[in-house]
This record gives sequence, C-alpha cells and structure tokens, in this order.
Amino acid sequence: MYRYFFDPPKPEAQEPLQWLVKLTAPESFHVSVAQAHDLEDFQVAMKETVLRPEAGKRIFR
Repeated sequence: MYRYFFDPPKPEAQEPLQWLVKLTAPESFHVSVAQAHDLEDFQVAMKETVLRPEAGKRIFR
C-alpha cells in the first residue's frame, strides 16, 4: 500500500486493491504491532522482523 502514497494506482491494480479493502474491512481484522522504533534503530527493527515475525509488525517513529 505504501507505494500508492507517491503515485496513484494504475488501472490493473484495482482488482488486488479491492480484494485488500474487502479483506481488511471487518472490525475483527487487526495487525499486531510489536514495537515502534526510532529511525536510527532500523537495524534492530529489521533483525527482529526477520527473526520474530510472529511478534507483530515494527513501525518507525
């Protein structure tokens, strides 16, 4: 999804995007967030993402 922050989706992207919208629409859908990291801490964030994906997504502040 982040790629569409810069350029609008192309027509061929509409079908997969609609699928994603339907998938994430229910209130029961959630994404676990493991931790927020400072940008300077990106190496730790990337390492933990690879080693412990079950812990949840890592975001940057």
